[in-house]
Order: sequence, then structure tokens, then C-alpha cells
Amino acid sequence: MQHQAEAHRRRAEERRRRVEQQQQQAQERRQRYEERQQRIAEQHRLEAERRRRYFESLSPEQQQAYLAQQRALRQRADQAAALFWIWILSNSLSSGGSGSAPSRSPDYYVVPDNRPAPQPAPAPVAPISPFYGDRHW
Repeated sequence: MQHQAEAHRRRAEERRRRVEQQQQQAQERRQRYEERQQRIAEQHRLEAERRRRYFESLSPEQQQAYLAQQRALRQRADQAAALFWIWILSNSLSSGGSGSAPSRSPDYYVVPDNRPAPQPAPAPVAPISPFYGDRHW
């Protein structure tokens, strides 16, 4: 009985240590994530400051040209994003919308038949003469 109690206590201690270790690892991951986010935010801030200083160093005409260039770049990026989403949606719709498997082009293609439907043969006509069509030469 004492052996079972000791084994139970050891398993409980191992579980407790494992849980503590997992919590510590999760805390470290959160801390690394927050530090990474702070570095990214600082990089964005420095880039924005650099752009602001550059913009302020331009003449008024150059500032207008710079703004027009930035608008054009933003518009192209927006168009590219829109085309990307259209492509994604059209692919998901053409594959049945399941989204579970990538669409694959079929090994065969069905070509629509645009020829008119066949008409029934005309009714037979009585011969012109009994010798019509025979060779009698």
C-alpha cells in the first residue's frame, strides 16, 4: 500500500513539474512575442520618422510629386490585393467552394458542340421513270 502511495505521489510531482515547465515556456514565448512586437513597432516608428524628414527636405513642387507617387503606389497595391482576392474567390468557387483541396485542372476537357441538331431524312419520293438510275447503255 505504501508503495502505491509513493508511486502516486511521484506521478503527481512529475505532473506538477511538467505543468510548471509548460507555464514557464508559455510565459517565455509571450515575452519573446512582446519583445518582437516592440522591435517591429520601433522599426516602423523610425521608418516613419525617416520618411517625414525626407519629405520635409523637399521643395513644395517635389512634395507634391512625392505625394502623387505615393498615391499611385498605394493604388497599385490596392489593385493587386483586389485581383488577388478575386483570384482566390474564383478558384474557391470553381473547385466547389470546399476549400479542402487545391483545384486541379482535369485530364480532359469537354468541348461544347455548337453544330445544329441533325434533321430527319426527307421522305422517299417516287421514281421519275422505271429506268431512272439504271444503266442501260
